[in-house]
Amino acid sequence: MEEERYAELLRGHGIKPTANRILVVRALATAMRPLSMTELEGTIQTIDKSNIFRSLSLFKEHHLVHAIEDGGG
Repeated sequence: MEEERYAELLRGHGIKPTANRILVVRALATAMRPLSMTELEGTIQTIDKSNIFRSLSLFKEHHLVHAIEDGGG
């Protein structure tokens, strides 16, 4: 049932919930702090870097997340 909660969160932001997007949003939602791309890669071992990046870009475009530039690229 938890998966449906994350799917509804995505739908509420106009994002089609896919399995990969649900995994990314779950990792972000359950983290106790903001996560870097590298930390997300370590947390989500089943998705490659490009899929995580595309999900994050889509989330940012739909105002589900925001980016913080740390100067590290």
